[in-house]
Amino acid sequence: MPNTLAHIAVQGAIGRSLLRPGDLIWILIGCVIPDVAWIIWRVGMAVAGNWVPYQLKLYAIVQSSLLGSMILCAAIAALTPKPGRVFALLSVNAFLHLLLDATQTKWANGAIFGAPLTWRMTNFGLYWPEEWPTTLMTVLGLAACIYFSWRYRNSPLFTFTKPTSKKMVVAGVFLLLYVGLPPMIWSGAVAADNHFVHTLARVGDRLGRPVELDRSPYRLQDDQLLIRTITGEYLVADAPDLPQRGRLSVRATFIDSERILIDDYHWHNPGWRDGASVVGLAWLLGWVLWKSGRRPSGALGS
Repeated sequence: MPNTLAHIAVQGAIGRSLLRPGDLIWILIGCVIPDVAWIIWRVGMAVAGNWVPYQLKLYAIVQSSLLGSMILCAAIAALTPKPGRVFALLSVNAFLHLLLDATQTKWANGAIFGAPLTWRMTNFGLYWPEEWPTTLMTVLGLAACIYFSWRYRNSPLFTFTKPTSKKMVVAGVFLLLYVGLPPMIWSGAVAADNHFVHTLARVGDRLGRPVELDRSPYRLQDDQLLIRTITGEYLVADAPDLPQRGRLSVRATFIDSERILIDDYHWHNPGWRDGASVVGLAWLLGWVLWKSGRRPSGALGS
């Protein structure tokens, strides 16, 4: 999926050109909403390790879908003075985030628009993360961050106000739904084998099954390739000619419970996407805090 700077470039620039200045903050927050689930997943994996890896992955799959993203949008919007408008801005940009994600090639991955009715993952596969469209969007995203910081340097665009008890209750209900709904509906994601979670979980029933891995870390050991899965398990394959470091997207077939026969693979630069996302998220967090203050004329506060 495109990094955060790429989303800022596309959604921030388009949204700012079409909407009023005070909406920019919600456009930018909305463009990272689907990634919140994956940030939580990374934290959860760091804390829980291999304790509940499949459950954590399923949580992220459900919460990062359009349905899960809109529930989080509703929780945030409920705390604002204009919840209807804020919800519209957040949810439209969450949808655009997923649509932009779907343009990039991602094996074993994709945007889920129709949950819980369908768990089909949409992936148009137009370009890889290392190809020029991503590079162009990333550079433009960095330029957009600089421009927004300069253009609105004297304009507070965001106001923190104390929400009423009713608003807090409504927001709490949506937040509980965001946390509590996934186990109730993720059976659909399991049945659809999203991210190949079902295949990987059934260790004793892997023989002959196809599997795909998305940007998985690997290591080379003698003439073997060891590819790390979401559980910390290493799948073994014959080693193609690869750099010592990086990540792999793989299409393969299990030839026993631990060995795979690679049908196709793509090497990824290990730090490119993650580094650009960290920069984008850090800028957004800093900018939101910096721009918080009195609401200027025509701007939309919270």
